[in-house]
Amino acid sequence: MKCLSRLRLHAGAACLVGSALFLCGGLAPLFGQIVAWDVHGTAASTANPMPATLLDPGIASATLTLGIGVTASSASNTFGGSGFDQRSLSAAMAANDYLSFTVVPTAGRSLSLTSISLLFGVSSAVTSFHVALATSATGFSVPELLWTFAFNTTLSPSQSISLVDYVELQDVTSALEIRLHGWRDPSGSSTFRIRDNAGYDLAIFGTVSEVAAIPEPSAYAAGIAALVAGAVMARRGRSWRPRRVSAAGSQWSGRQDSNLRPPGPKPGALPG
Repeated sequence: MKCLSRLRLHAGAACLVGSALFLCGGLAPLFGQIVAWDVHGTAASTANPMPATLLDPGIASATLTLGIGVTASSASNTFGGSGFDQRSLSAAMAANDYLSFTVVPTAGRSLSLTSISLLFGVSSAVTSFHVALATSATGFSVPELLWTFAFNTTLSPSQSISLVDYVELQDVTSALEIRLHGWRDPSGSSTFRIRDNAGYDLAIFGTVSEVAAIPEPSAYAAGIAALVAGAVMARRGRSWRPRRVSAAGSQWSGRQDSNLRPPGPKPGALPG
């Protein structure tokens, strides 16, 4: 019965530890597409802002929109506009020349972003067109840009941008905006856009997790007390050994060391 009691104590302590681990972080969710847009069949002139085509159930909304410095384009199967005619990033930011996507998690959920994939281009060949990603998580700070890129063709290859190293984009519980700023060299096109291809043209990858509830201080105290009590009882259980009674009525331990056996009657001693 004592062995069974010790097993129950160990099991109870294990359950308490498991519960504490779950409250502190829970099981790690899987990474995947959480938001995506397909611009096929649309144009910014008629769909600005554009809601996401794919939306994780843990996300309340996600929209793609143009900065106020850009004029929406009517070109079909694209999302973009003209007016990307600044000559530097600082000028493009001041002029609000950007494409923006905003993601809002539902209450009680958090976002952790791992990467973004996107397909973009310009209306005509340029000497060099530049783009940069900035986020509201860092106040759209230039020193903390997520990514920069330059190209000199009409159709740039699809880009994949890793975000796993940005702590500001992990465990986000409020609206998160990411802006794709664009600017060009002195000559060339001022029309920049997300363009259509097979599948999604702009996708955000990551996780949507349930925000773990923070236990009340009294719950921490009760849990710690239970763990300490379990450890003490387990220690007492390990130190317990059976006691035997000799024929003479003396108690002795069950160990087999002959030096610890109870002394027998002395030779020649009279009985009783």
